[in-house]
Amino acid sequence: IVIENYTEQTHGVNFNNSGSIGLGTGYYFDNYIIDVYKPNKTTGELTPLGQIKLGSEERYAAITHFTYWLDERYAVTATMQLDKTSITPSTTKEIIPPSVWLLDAIELTATKIISSTDSDTGHGIYRSASDIAFANGKLYIAEEDSLHADEFGRDGFVSIFDLSDRYNPKFIKRLKPGPDLPKGFAVSHALSPSPDERYMLAASWVSGYVIKIDTATDKVVKIWGPSDGLVKPHGLFAAGNRR
Repeated sequence: IVIENYTEQTHGVNFNNSGSIGLGTGYYFDNYIIDVYKPNKTTGELTPLGQIKLGSEERYAAITHFTYWLDERYAVTATMQLDKTSITPSTTKEIIPPSVWLLDAIELTATKIISSTDSDTGHGIYRSASDIAFANGKLYIAEEDSLHADEFGRDGFVSIFDLSDRYNPKFIKRLKPGPDLPKGFAVSHALSPSPDERYMLAASWVSGYVIKIDTATDKVVKIWGPSDGLVKPHGLFAAGNRR
């Protein structure tokens, strides 16, 4: 599918439960646009409805890997880009650090609801936010350090927020390599909740792990890794879910 000015660097299109609206991400440096589509359920053809900007042309959050729908109208997305890059004109642009945004697919607006933090104990996004998912009233965020070119694959985390108030998420905890995740766990890349929202799966293709988190306790209850034959598991999907 190629739609001029819309499908550049699109990393999939995710649909709400009724299939009435689809959201496409901008998975590339400096891309701060979420594309909004109306699908034809018979032919699969996508009609652009508009675009949602994460910030403004002067100051924006960029590189969105996935979106996750909360209901028919609202979705969330998270961003990865850390700083100015070789294609970011330093005189006119400023990058908003990794963050989480609430998307209104009707009004075509985005509101930043979680900012960055510079500490692994901080109440924000510590590493680049690669994926995001909702389960049991909570937001789970896969954090990876793959954009730190000089220290690729150093570590990976899963941060958890109470989403009782969508506009004001409350930090609960951050699962870390060693005390919570396998020692050496790096690049927390993808998430997938079970259909009943009891468990959250998280995958690291760099360190070769898939972990299972109990969303009632936010503790890891199962680990699959290299000893089970896993080699770079890139992405995962809980059967019965949409993504």
